[in-house]
Amino acid sequence: MKKYVTYIKAACLSTALMLGATACSDYLDKSEESDISATEPYKNFTNFQGFVELLYNNIPLFDKGYWSNSFNWGDDEIISANINYHMVYKIDQGDFWGWQSEFDGWGTGWLDRKDFKPNAKDRFNKGLWPCAWWGIRQCNMGLENLELLTDATLEQKKAIEGQLLFFRGWYHFMLMQYFGGLPYIDEVMNASGQLTRPRLSYH
Repeated sequence: MKKYVTYIKAACLSTALMLGATACSDYLDKSEESDISATEPYKNFTNFQGFVELLYNNIPLFDKGYWSNSFNWGDDEIISANINYHMVYKIDQGDFWGWQSEFDGWGTGWLDRKDFKPNAKDRFNKGLWPCAWWGIRQCNMGLENLELLTDATLEQKKAIEGQLLFFRGWYHFMLMQYFGGLPYIDEVMNASGQLTRPRLSYH
């Protein structure tokens, strides 16, 4: 048996050395053709609509954010007698920070995701908090670049604008349901600047 373990270790070591010796740094280099200009997403209706459709993909699934989930927080529902990691239980225990991913060890909540990735196909990567702020920024970027859409009919341009305005309002509304009044963001904000917008009332 020891002889086989020695053979397996030797095979693993030689494979690792062989892969390390043949690794090529050129593989990670990016070709110039892969760069796109900053105006490429907005140049025609097809490209701009593709930019907008990313917003549809980033709608969090409130009822499928985990294997089991709690999305109706205003009811006396019991998901399971043994589940103590859903938000409804945390609220009952006074843990009002439990919606944030760093305080939710299981990652069961749909409000926040520490592993959020824009346009992820996996439902487990979509939380309302990161999706909404990312979506609001995308909407504002699209609205600020709407004048670059020249290869489109007036109806197509209005369709793009309508979708962007809808999603910007919808994401603000979804956040307000859980956090009350918040700043209304209607421009692309500088990420390195001071965020000093006043918090508005719910109304």
